[in-house]
Amino acid sequence: MYEKKTWEEMLLENREEVVEKKVFEPNNKVWITGEIEEEIRLYYEIATVQGIQKFYSFKVSSKRLSGTRDIIPIVIPENLIENFNLFKKDTYVEVSGIYRSFNEYNGSGKNHLKLYVLARDVKVYTETSLELSCREQHENVIFLDGFLWKKPVYRLTPLGKTITELYVAVNVGKKAYYFPCIAWGELAGKAKDLNVGDEVKLYGRLQSRTYLKKLSETEEEVRTAYEVSIRSFEQVK
Repeated sequence: MYEKKTWEEMLLENREEVVEKKVFEPNNKVWITGEIEEEIRLYYEIATVQGIQKFYSFKVSSKRLSGTRDIIPIVIPENLIENFNLFKKDTYVEVSGIYRSFNEYNGSGKNHLKLYVLARDVKVYTETSLELSCREQHENVIFLDGFLWKKPVYRLTPLGKTITELYVAVNVGKKAYYFPCIAWGELAGKAKDLNVGDEVKLYGRLQSRTYLKKLSETEEEVRTAYEVSIRSFEQVK
């Protein structure tokens, strides 16, 4: 166990106190701030005993200290949206919720892991203050408590940096969600010795990156990958 609370843990605890309601799960917590990069649109609908429930999606651009921006997909239930007109590009927002995943199948029978933040609380700033616009870094914090479902992959990057890829399954209610995570440097050396089935608690940030997917000898497609960049973790024994 951690001997003392990490700043990420204190940040998430404080966030839930601020919104004064349950926005996290004990094993799955996300808080992200930034500007709306892609405006809101209908994502999917489900039938419930109360009627049709609609969910909408938009993307948030969250800035790192380096200036690099992570573009994170957000899904929000209709009941959290007071005014659709507020969800405009470049509007500053704070999103609290949980991380989710699902497999999307294409016509060829292949599946693609889709990742997004399910919002449970959203604050929209109608007028971005000077303080917000001048921030060097936006908040981007995630906590997961789950189990390894694939063997860690330890490798060197083309620049000679060590990296370990982890695949963590997190149970929320009766469902399991699967998340790709990465650890760098000293953490990568520690993470590579984990085994399938080990329980880990980790803090990090949501990261996006683009890459070229080769479709054929003459065709390539730009795609976006999402992963959790681990800042700290512990194995639960």
